[in-house]
Amino acid sequence: MRVVLSLFVLLAACSSPDLPAPPERIVEPALSRIAPGDEEVHGRATVVPESSELTLEHALDLALANRPNLARARAQVGEAEARARQAGLWTNPTLIAGVESAPFDGGSFSNAEMLFGLGLEIPLSGRPGRERDAAQHDRRAALQRTQVALAEVRRDVHGAFATALHAQEVARIFDELAAIAAEALFVAQARLDAGDAIEGVAARARMEHGLAQREARKAHGSRITANSDLALAIGQPSGEIRSLEGDLDSTLALPELASMLQRLEDNPAFLAATANSDAARSRVALAEASRIPDLRFDLLYRRDGSIDQDGFDAVLSLPLPLFNSGRARVDENRRALAAARATERATHDELVARLHAAHVEARIAFDELRLLRTDVLPHAEVLLELARTRHTLGDTPLDELLHARRALTILRLEERSAQRDALHAWARLVPFLNDDAFNQANPR
Repeated sequence: MRVVLSLFVLLAACSSPDLPAPPERIVEPALSRIAPGDEEVHGRATVVPESSELTLEHALDLALANRPNLARARAQVGEAEARARQAGLWTNPTLIAGVESAPFDGGSFSNAEMLFGLGLEIPLSGRPGRERDAAQHDRRAALQRTQVALAEVRRDVHGAFATALHAQEVARIFDELAAIAAEALFVAQARLDAGDAIEGVAARARMEHGLAQREARKAHGSRITANSDLALAIGQPSGEIRSLEGDLDSTLALPELASMLQRLEDNPAFLAATANSDAARSRVALAEASRIPDLRFDLLYRRDGSIDQDGFDAVLSLPLPLFNSGRARVDENRRALAAARATERATHDELVARLHAAHVEARIAFDELRLLRTDVLPHAEVLLELARTRHTLGDTPLDELLHARRALTILRLEERSAQRDALHAWARLVPFLNDDAFNQANPR
């Protein structure tokens, strides 16, 4: 028994120095103000109650908790983390027990040689460390993909919220136009009854009233559609959004193009492409290390029953890479690395092009909105005040005042459309904004 104990101590001494340390845990960045995994325990977050109004901040929180692509990205991070915990571990030792030289006639086991021991594969290359390195790079790439998904969610929610809020404002303006048309119809009918107008004036007022009612119904239908699109953007397509609260001008601050180009290398999409290149590079190193086969060491206790004697066997074996040298796997990973580097360069060029296009679109939309607000709307408001004053003094009839109100309301409708275009253009810039710029545009 002392011989057996010494053999196992020798085996432990041979195998312990190079055992791999457990992979270092990478701290996952916060993706949401809602703790990840809460949706799995408590279900999806609830849509805003009917009695309150949905804000942009609440819509973003709901999207971060409910969007499936974010849940998928978090699951992929956990998957990569599990692989990282497994990577670099040595192969499990093999328990060996056998019988040798057992005679067929009489005392087969008592005269046989009994073998007991362990076998262990010892890596001669740096393969365990390469495996850990590759797994850590895969995890970092998965984390960067979550940031890409987060930027996409922000963009989608901003665009859908701007559209829904614009549709709500447009429906209100069309309701106001319908009310003006109803007043004009009342005035025309009163003039017709008093003999002060012909039938054609009343018929025209009835037609305009019907058209205004039709446009108001269409506006409310567009509002329902926009709210449905917003519910889909926040990850609750079956939810119902009653009303929104927000300022369409809260995000109309166009960053400088030069500063955004300088921060382009911090863009989540580019960082994800860079992380994929690093992961591909680590897989090349792993494939090269895997070409060196593992040394197998067997340490056995032998009991010879025929002569009642104890002994031990120590065997070293090394596979010969005659049929599978691993060159093809190395070549495969090198080509994958070349593809990943090309994708990294293509991603950078695409981001530059998208940023230029989005910035030009935003500048044009902002200039148009500014022109309406500074050079058009103030004059229309002055004309309305003049018409109201003249009507009060009895110089103009009521229908001229209603015409001035209608003209100003239509211009405000055009302002809302320009405002929507500006917000859509800004939403396309969201993936290029850093966290500071995003938080300043969306204060909590």
